[in-house]
Amino acid sequence: MNTWRWIAVALLPLVASIALALRGGMTNRPEIVIAAADPFTLDPQKMSWQQELRLARALFEPLVRPDPDTAELVAGVADRWEHSEDGKSWRFHLRSDARWSDGSSVTAEDFRVAWMRLLLPDMAADYSGFALEIEGAQSFFDWRTKALAEYASRAERSSASARALWDETLRQFDAQVALHAIDDATLEIVLARPVAYWLDLVGFPTMSPVHRASLDRALSIDPDSAQVEVDPKWTKPGVLISNGPMQLTAWEYQRRVRLEPNPYYWNPSRVGCKSIETRSYEDNNTAVLAFEAGAIDWIADVTVDYRADMVAQVQRGERRDLRVLPAFGTDYFQFNCREVLPDGRHNPFFDARVRRAFAMSVDKHAIVDSITRMHEVVADSLVPEGSIPGYDPPQGLPYNVDAARALLAEAGWRDRDGDARIENEAGEPFPVVDILFSNSSTRYGAMGLAMREMWRDALGVEVEVLGKDTKFFRDDLKRGQFLVARGGWFGDFGDPATFLDLLRSGDGNNDRKYSSARFDGLLAEAAAETDPTKRLAILNEAERLVVQEDLPLLPICRFVNVFMYDDAKLKGISTHPRNDQDIARLTLQREVAP
Repeated sequence: MNTWRWIAVALLPLVASIALALRGGMTNRPEIVIAAADPFTLDPQKMSWQQELRLARALFEPLVRPDPDTAELVAGVADRWEHSEDGKSWRFHLRSDARWSDGSSVTAEDFRVAWMRLLLPDMAADYSGFALEIEGAQSFFDWRTKALAEYASRAERSSASARALWDETLRQFDAQVALHAIDDATLEIVLARPVAYWLDLVGFPTMSPVHRASLDRALSIDPDSAQVEVDPKWTKPGVLISNGPMQLTAWEYQRRVRLEPNPYYWNPSRVGCKSIETRSYEDNNTAVLAFEAGAIDWIADVTVDYRADMVAQVQRGERRDLRVLPAFGTDYFQFNCREVLPDGRHNPFFDARVRRAFAMSVDKHAIVDSITRMHEVVADSLVPEGSIPGYDPPQGLPYNVDAARALLAEAGWRDRDGDARIENEAGEPFPVVDILFSNSSTRYGAMGLAMREMWRDALGVEVEVLGKDTKFFRDDLKRGQFLVARGGWFGDFGDPATFLDLLRSGDGNNDRKYSSARFDGLLAEAAAETDPTKRLAILNEAERLVVQEDLPLLPICRFVNVFMYDDAKLKGISTHPRNDQDIARLTLQREVAP
């Protein structure tokens, strides 16, 4: 008997008693229970994590939305739209029966205010780049950034002067940004350039509207910085007003989020159940045990370290509740590209030769065969092969330890005293390389340990593997408090830009702070190119630059989605690689006839 199975058997009575209590002891038990990570926020403009976006698709609705089974865009709040021949001018017409969960109408101004929030540097929104495509948006963002910096340098600051700057900000937004609510039901946008995937951006959850009255009550202006601050309580149960098929009825931090139907949603037939609850588990093993005891209906991401054994069971026909599906995403580790680390030390990974050397010293096939044991497709590029029609990603660097050592020597790092460790010309050893990962999954710790041994043996460096709780891991990424860190990205829309924009200078998701004028120039050139074939060729060259020369990140393998559910009972889960799950449509049949 496998060790994990022995543990499951030993603990099953306990979990079963919990399941019984959940089913029989609670009269308000949700109809469907999903095991998923706890969201950091339910503010649509501040979201960026998968667990948040999954909830957002139920709580909020943008102008359009992707069909979860085909990824084709369908009507959302807008029931029709048109654009100019050059693709720059767009007009969206809102349906007359679009309502907030308090019964009030969704208006074009609700979208305009939401998109303005994305453009405020105060917000530090990861997806601000979506709204920056609008004509005048970048100049407004730059104006606000400069105005805040000038305000902070003043000797005297006050609530009145901070409020005056905010009022001026609103006037500047009206004057500069080509985003207009023509009337309550018509939103007009002029883009700075044609964007081939603009409709995809419009359908992303962070482009959802906000309930202005709720937001206004939560908004304040910091007199010291003049920055807009929003009380996060506006997203709490009993306060959050949403326009999607579901509404928030409970949120207990790191425990559960409960959703129930929005009685005013324009399309009630989209809603398949009376209540959904997502529950977070500190220990992934507990989630599996809870599923087997009947307390959970779907584990949205199975990450236990024995999942490869479970997959083998599926292949042998011993279980039918696990599905391994290809995903539109890439698993990678990322290098800190800042010249100076937060503690003032010089960062050796600022040198692209060092990054290339470390990348070429990782045996990816050994990782997927012996560490993850899921036999994922090894990745040399950032964009998954065959995922975007007409785009063939470039090949990255090969596994070549000798070439890696030569690169380090060229960068000034070699073993100068015969101790099997490399030093610089001053005799200083290479800094201890920390591999930072979120300890919510043992997968990345195991991958990090394997890379530690590879780098120690191949390059002569000391390596430490450092696991942190997800929140602290995320904070360290934003602060640049790492040398190497776990990363990964699921594409948000069907274009290479959904991956390549991660590396654009100043992008909210560019945690490595990679910055290349050449790379940025190629992205800008592609943005101005109207010929689709030429545009993809330019993007191909941009990706070649980052996977062959600059290496701000190290692609390891393609993601797979590993779901745990009984497909004879739970219906509505999408198996499309884009993973745009519409949890509002889920239905559950608890008793299935033999």
